[in-house]
Amino acid sequence: MGLNIFGPGIVIQGGGINVFQLVQTFTLNYLVVAGGGGGGSATTNNTGAGGGGAGGVLSGTISNVLAGASYAIIVGSGGAQYSKGTTSSITISGSTSNAIGGGYGGGYYTSPNYVGGTGGSGGGGAYSTPVGGSGTPGQGNNGGAGNNVGNGFGGGGGGAGGVGGTGSSPAGNVGGIGTATAVITTSLSVTLGIGQYVTATNTLYFGGGGGGGSSCTAVGGLGGYGGGGAGGGSPNGSTASAGGRYTGGGGGGGYYYSGVGGAGGSGVVIVSYAAPVVSGTGGTVSSYTLCGTAYVAHVFTASGTLSITGPVPVAPTSVEYILVAGGASGARAPNVAASGGGAGGVVTGTVTVSAGTKYCVVIGAGGAAYFAPLDGGGNNGSSSTAFTKIALGGGTGAFYNPSQAYVGASSGGSGGGGAWNSPTVVGAATQPGSASGGLGNAGGQGNSTCAGGGGGGAGGVGGNAPSTTVGGNGGAGYTWFDGNTYAGGGGGGVQGPARSSGGTGNPSGSGGASVSTAQYYGGNGAQATGGGGGGTAAVGYGSTPNYPSGAGGGGVFVLRYPNSYALATTTTGTSVNVINSSGYIYYVFTQSGSITF
Repeated sequence: MGLNIFGPGIVIQGGGINVFQLVQTFTLNYLVVAGGGGGGSATTNNTGAGGGGAGGVLSGTISNVLAGASYAIIVGSGGAQYSKGTTSSITISGSTSNAIGGGYGGGYYTSPNYVGGTGGSGGGGAYSTPVGGSGTPGQGNNGGAGNNVGNGFGGGGGGAGGVGGTGSSPAGNVGGIGTATAVITTSLSVTLGIGQYVTATNTLYFGGGGGGGSSCTAVGGLGGYGGGGAGGGSPNGSTASAGGRYTGGGGGGGYYYSGVGGAGGSGVVIVSYAAPVVSGTGGTVSSYTLCGTAYVAHVFTASGTLSITGPVPVAPTSVEYILVAGGASGARAPNVAASGGGAGGVVTGTVTVSAGTKYCVVIGAGGAAYFAPLDGGGNNGSSSTAFTKIALGGGTGAFYNPSQAYVGASSGGSGGGGAWNSPTVVGAATQPGSASGGLGNAGGQGNSTCAGGGGGGAGGVGGNAPSTTVGGNGGAGYTWFDGNTYAGGGGGGVQGPARSSGGTGNPSGSGGASVSTAQYYGGNGAQATGGGGGGTAAVGYGSTPNYPSGAGGGGVFVLRYPNSYALATTTTGTSVNVINSSGYIYYVFTQSGSITF
């Protein structure tokens, strides 16, 4: 089913454009990193504590996000020694994505002893409690186990991209690797001091696990890529390191000589979208280009609000269009059947447009109906113009009056049908061969005994009158992207009990046919379709028809472009319909006017 070109939407009366709130949506990319867990502590000789687990990491894309709205951003903090990191989140359209804080590292106190904590990624186990904590599926990984044989050491905290290290070496185990991201560029991350850029891999990481603390004879474990803190260790009694700021990295596990575990790194939330679809505020706003596409990024290192202010007023650079001329009226004969009028010509295409340029539109009228006592072949449709293209008006049908000379069918955008006295003489289609190109077809042939041919349509030739009692159908119309069918031919009249039909121009006019002693008018072509009018019917010689032929339908101009672009700045004309449907903005002109983007 096509768009209703007369509504819904906004009909502009008297020129200009009314206030029209376009519902704008866009696609949002996001990275949500929770705070890392703190490392465990060790206070007993020759033992090491577990590294803190990384904060959970979520990333993805959300479609159909509404512009003109605000969205809550929560940024989690890193946990202190034996403390879990806190959650980071983003709430879009009522749905919240929560990244879970990293689990704390296990430790060895005289009392109590801590196992590795659960979280986005789990904390590493310690000497006395070697089991690592569990990570959250889809956000992180488990912490590594500690070792409780001989001189104990801590397991590495889990990372967003891998499990924490587990082993039998006296050295503390390494933290799990973080996850790489392409939400922003590495150069921008370095500038803003977020994430950990690793030169060796030329990669940006978030959510590295903290390294485990060592026994008395070895160094602490390294933190995982993504801001994981190193574990404490010998021989110089090094302290555990904190997780990197704005990375969600876990803190390093402590070594008994220096005791305290490192704090977890704070989280971060990054959102980005293609420019210049929308504009917004919140966080640190930066621009970058990735794979040839320009993006805007909002980087939140503290909780805040993402406010999208709506569409950036960017004019389209090209539009698709259909231009339809007025259809011809059907013929009217005094006592014999007359033929159908041809549809208006159709031109379609895509054209480049420029912001600030005024584009004029002329809509051709349909041919006026013939009323008694006026007899003849009808009136041609008028041409429509836009974007330097011309759609030619439809050609009238033929008619015959025994007391007058034969009037042949006219050529036009689509040609009129032939009359029964000279049935093979039909109107030719001039639109396809014109400088503008386009669509149109010839009219159909009449029957040599009292039946008129159908007018040509944009989608097919007019139908031939198949018998003395059946007029020719109008030629088929053309269906455009909006689902509407335009420019069907008018049907031919008949002196008999059957009534011919128009083409598929929503519909175009249908030709009249006599039933019993009644006399019938031709049907009108539908307005704003360019359909041809139907020819009249009569009972036979000597009758005096009282009914008019069918009028041709007026022309129309429709353009469309994606609704990611701005509305036109100005339109003029007595009737302009604006429709937002299925990702496109449509402008429908049923009268002459202009449009400026």
